Amino acid sequence: MKNNQNEPLKQDSLIIRCDIRKPYVQSIIARLNGEERYVGNIDISGEGTFQSSRKENHVYRKTNSLGIAYAVLNDERLEYRWIVLNFMGRALVTTRNYFQKNCHIRHYNNYELQCFLPIEKFGRRIAEEFDKSEFLKNGGTQTNLFGGAA
Repeated sequence: MKNNQNEPLKQDSLIIRCDIRKPYVQSIIARLNGEERYVGNIDISGEGTFQSSRKENHVYRKTNSLGIAYAVLNDERLEYRWIVLNFMGRALVTTRNYFQKNCHIRHYNNYELQCFLPIEKFGRRIAEEFDKSEFLKNGGTQTNLFGGAA
């Protein structure tokens, strides 16, 4: 995608599509400067899981990180707890809350604003422990993903 350096990238919207054969799966499409790009899907059964695949060329080398579109991570319409990035034959797992609180935000190439988490910070156990400590830190009340009490 080409973009004039003087023109800001415009995140038009996220598009959520449901498959009638799998009503519990939502495909997430990012629209950027009028072009659409598939970014992953959300299995809304249970606690909800965002799933996407990443290749070696998706690694942000400076921090050895993998990214997710900022809008996917922070859009209140998308309901999920878990994130699974399939990367080089491995399933890298974390929670949305952990990713949000531990990522760094970058504009990478000509794509939309993205949040990056170092590969070594992925892991179900560390994310669950983090979420539990956040829960206890908030007096045992559940907080929403955007900082307030639910």
